[in-house]
Amino acid sequence: MKHNRKSVVSALVGGIYFGLIQTALAATHYVNLSNSTPVSPYTSWATAATNIQAAVNVSTNGDTVLVTNGTYLITSEILITNNITVQSVNGPEVTIVDAQGHCYLVFNLGADGCTLSGFTVSGGSEEHGPGAGGIRCSNSDPEIYNCVIRYNFGQGVAGGQVYNCRIHDNSVGISAGAVAYNCLIWGHWLGNDACTMYNCTVVGNTIGSATYDNVTEAFNSIICDNTETNFYHHFGEARGQHIAYNCCSPDLVDGDAGNIASPPLFLSGNRLADNSPCINAGNNDFVGTETDLDGNPRIDRETVDMGAFEYVTLYYKLSVTNGSGSGSYTNGQQ
Repeated sequence: MKHNRKSVVSALVGGIYFGLIQTALAATHYVNLSNSTPVSPYTSWATAATNIQAAVNVSTNGDTVLVTNGTYLITSEILITNNITVQSVNGPEVTIVDAQGHCYLVFNLGADGCTLSGFTVSGGSEEHGPGAGGIRCSNSDPEIYNCVIRYNFGQGVAGGQVYNCRIHDNSVGISAGAVAYNCLIWGHWLGNDACTMYNCTVVGNTIGSATYDNVTEAFNSIICDNTETNFYHHFGEARGQHIAYNCCSPDLVDGDAGNIASPPLFLSGNRLADNSPCINAGNNDFVGTETDLDGNPRIDRETVDMGAFEYVTLYYKLSVTNGSGSGSYTNGQQ
C-alpha cells in the first residue's frame, strides 16, 4: 500500500503533538488519610483524598497518585487500570496498605504501564480465592519499586518487574512470571516459582525455589539456607527446569556457569562478610539496576557481587599535619 509522504509526516507530527499535550496535562492527585476536606479530583494536599482508590479512580494515563504517611486499612483490592504511578511520599516504613485478610488482593495492577512505589503491602488472603496475595500484575510489564511485601496469605507478588523490594512471610514470595532485581526473599513456605531473579537473595524459606512445568531462572543470586531444600522440582520429576548463572547455592555445581557451592558467609541482615566468596563473583552482563537493595552502587568495584547487597568498601582520606602530605586507604563494610 502506497502512502502519501505529506500525510505520513502529518500523522507523525500530530502523534508527537498529542503526546506532548498528554505530558503537559499529566496531573498529581494527593492522598492523606487524615485530611478532613477531601474534594475530587484531589489535586492539592488541602483537597487530598482519604483513600488510595478514590485518587486512582480520577487519574488518567501519565498521572501520579502521591500518598502520604498512614496505615490505610482496606476491605477491597486497590485496582489500577490506567498507566499511572502510585507512590508514597516517605517510603514503606510509614506508608502501609493492609487488607487485614478481608480481601483477595491488596493491589491489582491491571495496566501494563503502571508503577507502584514505596509501600508496605500486607493482608491479602487466599481465603477469598486461589491466586490471592499482596500484588498481582496483569503481565510482566507493571513495575514495583522499594516495597515491603509481607504477611499475605498467598503470593507476595505475582508477575511484574520487581525492583529493590523486601518480600517476606507470605505463603509464596514471587511467582507467575515475575522478574525480580535486588530483592531479599525470606520467611515463606516457597520462596519463588516460575520467575526470573537478578541479584536476589533467597534465604530462610522452607523451599527456596521450585518449578512446576515451567522454568525458574536465577542470575547473580544467592539461594541457600532454606530449611527443607534450596531447589525443588515437581514431585521430584524433571518437569520443570532451574537455570542458574553466577549464583551461590550448595545445590549447584561449583564452577559450572560461574556458580559457586561454598557458603556465602553473611553478616547480619544477609549482607556479605569481607571474606565472602560472593564478592566480585557475579557477571556484569546480568546487572539490571544502578543500585543495590541498600541504595549503594550496584557495582562497587569492577565486578558485581552476588545477592541483593553489594559489599561496599569505605574510603577514608587521611590528612597529615607534619608536612608529609596526604593519602587514602580502604577499610571495612558500610
